Amino acid sequence: MALGLALSFLTGCFALLFLMRQWLRRQQAAPRVQAAFSLIVILGSLLGVWLSLRLEYPAGPQLRFAGAPLPLVVFKNEGGQWVDYVHPRPVMAFLLMANCALCATTLAGPLVLWQALGRRPAPPAP
Repeated sequence: MALGLALSFLTGCFALLFLMRQWLRRQQAAPRVQAAFSLIVILGSLLGVWLSLRLEYPAGPQLRFAGAPLPLVVFKNEGGQWVDYVHPRPVMAFLLMANCALCATTLAGPLVLWQALGRRPAPPAP
């Protein structure tokens, strides 16, 4: 199940990033905007790695997640002792890539939206 979730997020985010890049090129966006897009994607990917490997947050008194936005490890309190439920390494690798792609897409979206709103044609004069 986690592998399917990771693959669906990974595919969707890569498709969105590809479409955003193609749209910027078709609109002949300034080189600064395209460079900013690339930099945002790289920084978003690094943020995704950091969130996946360093962030741990509680989801209640009996449950904790390690990794975000998609958790890599789930900790459950069973009888006063925390038990970890770890995905297999290949699944964790796909979850890490999906987190990177999700963070990159989330950060790059506002730049593309700003570019799209700035290119709207002016309303006709009365």
